[in-house]
Amino acid sequence: MNQLTLWPKPAINKKKCPRCGQVKTLTQFGRDKSAKSGIGFYCLDCDRAIARKYYLRKIGKPEDTPYKPYNPENRRKGAKRIDEGYVFINCGNGEWKAEHRLIMEKYLKRPLQPGEQVHHINGVKTDNQLDNLFVFNRRDHSTGHMKTKLELAKTQWQLKWLNIELQRVNRELKRQRTQNKQLSQIPFTGDMAAG
Repeated sequence: MNQLTLWPKPAINKKKCPRCGQVKTLTQFGRDKSAKSGIGFYCLDCDRAIARKYYLRKIGKPEDTPYKPYNPENRRKGAKRIDEGYVFINCGNGEWKAEHRLIMEKYLKRPLQPGEQVHHINGVKTDNQLDNLFVFNRRDHSTGHMKTKLELAKTQWQLKWLNIELQRVNRELKRQRTQNKQLSQIPFTGDMAAG
C-alpha cells in the first residue's frame, strides 16, 4: 500500500513588499488585524513613506520636504510650551521657567523670592500681560482664592434663593389669574346690588 506522507509546511518568514519590490523578513512588516495573515501589506519603510506623503499633502507642503527627526537638544532657546495651563519658556541648558514669573521678575528688576507667587487677575493662566499679573506671598494668594470661592458660593446661593422666590411669585400670580377668571364667569345682575 502506498501511503501518502504529509510533510510539515515550511514556515514562511519572508515576504515581498509590492511597493519597493524587496523581499524582507516579517519583522520588517507592520501588523494589520484586518489582513488574513495579520501582517501589513507594505514594509515599514514604505508604510512610513506613504504616511509622510499623505501628511505633507494634508498640511499643504511639497512632498519632497526633507525629514527632520525630533531631537529635544535642538529645541531653540525661547521656545514655548504649555504645562498644566501655564506657559513655560525654554531658558537654555534644559531649564524651563514659567512665563508669568519671568515677566514679573523683569518688571520688578529682581528675582522673585521663594514665597512669592504671581496671580492671574482674570484667572486665565495663558494671559501673561503685565496688567493681568499681581504678586502675592503664598498665604495671601491662598486667602485671595478662598475669598473668590466664598464669594462665588454666596452668589450661587443668592441666585438659588432668587430662583425659589421667583417660582413662588409665579405660583401666586397663576393662582390669582385663575381666581379672577372664575369671578369674571359669574353673571352680574343689577338685582343683587339692590338687594
